[in-house]
Amino acid sequence: MKNKEFNRKILITLSIIFFITSCVVKLYTTKINFKAAAENRTEKNFNSELIKQNKKQMDVDDKARRILELSNTISETIKYIDNSLSKGTFNDIETLTNDSIDALNSIEKALFVQDRKSDLRTKIDLLKSDFQELNNAVKDKDLNKSKQIVNGKMLKDYDDVKNSLKSINN
Repeated sequence: MKNKEFNRKILITLSIIFFITSCVVKLYTTKINFKAAAENRTEKNFNSELIKQNKKQMDVDDKARRILELSNTISETIKYIDNSLSKGTFNDIETLTNDSIDALNSIEKALFVQDRKSDLRTKIDLLKSDFQELNNAVKDKDLNKSKQIVNGKMLKDYDDVKNSLKSINN
């Protein structure tokens, strides 16, 4: 009988040891999981900040690219208008001047949301007034005045705007 009782005590003791050991291991594993989750959460916050910064930079880069595309389109428009006036025709010039003014307004809105230099705003306003003056000359069918506006003011004012846009993007 003593032997059975002794075996029972050993089994109970071993069972208690295994039970306590498994509980300690579970607690340790749980602690490590909570620690890893906290680090992961911190890493996710850090990563989300990086993602936000990258998106902002992409938005700025995309905006700059679109502004330069509009600027190049305005350049092509001025060249087309100059060629048309050289041929003595007023075809589509009125529409092109209105579209160019709209493009300049779009550039202005994109730039001045962030409150950029007022110097650039002044240059854009000058170029818009050149387009409006050209539009009036085209409506009056005044070929000499139209050529004078394009060659005299508009090309110079466009170059000023383009150079200012390039300096902002650099």
